[in-house]
Amino acid sequence: MIPSLTLRPFPNSFQLWDMTVSIKAAGAETNGLFCIVERTLPPYYRKEAPHWHAATTEAFYVVDGALTFTLDDQTFIAQRGSVVVVSPRTVHLYWNSTASPVTFLTTAAPGGLECLLAELSALFAKHPYEAMRATEVAARYDHYAPAENDAC
Repeated sequence: MIPSLTLRPFPNSFQLWDMTVSIKAAGAETNGLFCIVERTLPPYYRKEAPHWHAATTEAFYVVDGALTFTLDDQTFIAQRGSVVVVSPRTVHLYWNSTASPVTFLTTAAPGGLECLLAELSALFAKHPYEAMRATEVAARYDHYAPAENDAC
């Protein structure tokens, strides 16, 4: 049973590359059903790679600024107040293409995104160039790089 109210006065926050990450609701608090993560990207941030999820649905809500997305082969800018839902098996990418920071919330169902981001933060703090290990970590959390000519 999911508790009806969880008060977290000091959310778990950390840095991943130049991105600030704050865990608003962890999967452990929702019996794994979902998590909510807030991220702030600095101007012109583009460190994410295209990826897809086999079972995870993500909903992005732009709190402040503008977030650029590519979903499959469609690129667009989501402005403040926009919601972008990414279904499983959709290759997607997001970045900040503007001169201002962007803050957005991601709800991922099931949960696990928060664990992926925390584990990558810890990995890159010790080993900044561990791309192969990062790929292994990501796969544990339903996060895959598209193969060449991959239709998922």
